[in-house]
Amino acid sequence: MSKEKRKHRRLPTTIIADIYDGDSFEIKGKGCIINLSKTGIAIETNVKLEKKKPFFMRLNVPMEVLCEIVRIDEKDNLFNYGIKFSKIKFSDTMKFKKVIFED
Repeated sequence: MSKEKRKHRRLPTTIIADIYDGDSFEIKGKGCIINLSKTGIAIETNVKLEKKKPFFMRLNVPMEVLCEIVRIDEKDNLFNYGIKFSKIKFSDTMKFKKVIFED
C-alpha cells in the first residue's frame, strides 16, 4: 500500500461551486467539489479550464477563493480537476475551517 504524499487529509464532499473567469469575473458554469483539504480541492465539471490560468470559485459554504489548476483528467466530456487555492482571505480561511473541519 502506498503512503499518502499530501500534507493535508482529503475529505469527500458534494459541495456545488460556481466557476468564474479570473480576468472578467464572468460566470463560466458550475461544478461539484468531490473532495477537499485545507489547501485544495478536486472538482468535476463540464467547464473546460486551463492549467495555471487563475479563476474564481464561489463555494456554497459561502466563500470565494482564487484558484489554480494543477491536474486535469477528462473522460466523456467531463473534466476532473485537481485545484490549489492561490489566494484566500483570512476570514474565509477561518470560516472554511469551522464549517468543513470541525468535528
